[in-house]
Amino acid sequence: MFSLRPFRTLWQPLARAVPTAVSAEGSGSSRRYTHVGSLRGLPRDMVSLGDYSAEQIVGLVESAAEFKRKTKEQGQAFHPDQPLRGKTVGLLFSKRSTRTRVASETAVAYLGGHPLFLGKDDIQLGVNESLRDSAQVISSMVDGIFARVGPHSDITAMAEHSSVPVVNALCDENHPTQILADLLTIWEVFGPRKPAAQSPLDVFRGLRVAWVGDSNNIVYEMLAALPKCGL
Repeated sequence: MFSLRPFRTLWQPLARAVPTAVSAEGSGSSRRYTHVGSLRGLPRDMVSLGDYSAEQIVGLVESAAEFKRKTKEQGQAFHPDQPLRGKTVGLLFSKRSTRTRVASETAVAYLGGHPLFLGKDDIQLGVNESLRDSAQVISSMVDGIFARVGPHSDITAMAEHSSVPVVNALCDENHPTQILADLLTIWEVFGPRKPAAQSPLDVFRGLRVAWVGDSNNIVYEMLAALPKCGL
């Protein structure tokens, strides 16, 4: 009844949604996005930014900056290319989050896709059926999975048994989407101070980030991603 869609049906359209090199005005300075071409070589799943190269991480930051500029500054309600048109992204939330839910649903809609929200009361992850069964069945009906779970083993098992890409929206060891948002903010704040910078890597190098708080998934992800980007 349902086809198992290859993972490229999700990532390839997103890679084409932003040119490999474009000039854009943002935060009072001219930016040239030079790393978005690396999105074509992304790993299938996003479990941790530790699995990504510095160029791939920066490509995601540049892509996010371009989408943000078009929506916030130009008032673009939908991406003109609709790279996720006709595709459904399952949003599996074992843990609640107001901002993550709003951001993920509006992002999928902006790209032309259909966000399917499944909260903890809607799904039976590891309760009445195994996580393996849930991953196999859900992935047979959607084009991608955005999962906010508890144990790290849940996200790795989801990625292992899913037939479509899995994005880690949070687990107890990693939080890659939060760190991407942090890097975007750092670039927006410090980028105008370095007008000669050709990419976020030029802005990141030499900056220092201090973590004040408990040892948790945020600091683990920072340690996985920030040093390779020069911070």
